[in-house]
Amino acid sequence: MQYIFDGEFHKVIRITGPKHNLLGIAFTNEGGKTIEVEALKKTDDKGGTIDAEGVKEQVILGINEANTELGVNYNIRKIQFVPTDTPPISVYRDLAKEIVNKIKQSSPELKRRVHTPHKSSRTIYQQAA
Repeated sequence: MQYIFDGEFHKVIRITGPKHNLLGIAFTNEGGKTIEVEALKKTDDKGGTIDAEGVKEQVILGINEANTELGVNYNIRKIQFVPTDTPPISVYRDLAKEIVNKIKQSSPELKRRVHTPHKSSRTIYQQAA
């Protein structure tokens, strides 16, 4: 499993043989706000089998479990996923927990940046690619 932080989104990519999933989460300091869900698409995508609301439910479950297990308090601002990724949808719960685990194990600088919005993060990510 790969973990990437692009300045705004914490992303995990899971590829196991023919199965593949990507999950990106941006966090906020403010709990109880509306969570935006963005379905990422490749140019050749023709629909998808992964449902945005189902992903959102699983990610919320995973973040809540990780918050309880690790004694932290991360609040989701935005979720990214690829609708043509591989079921089952429950994998997104585990991916969300993995993101919180990676943040918890990371450097103090990254932990501070988790809740800080980064206006230029997309540009930074594009330049680094």
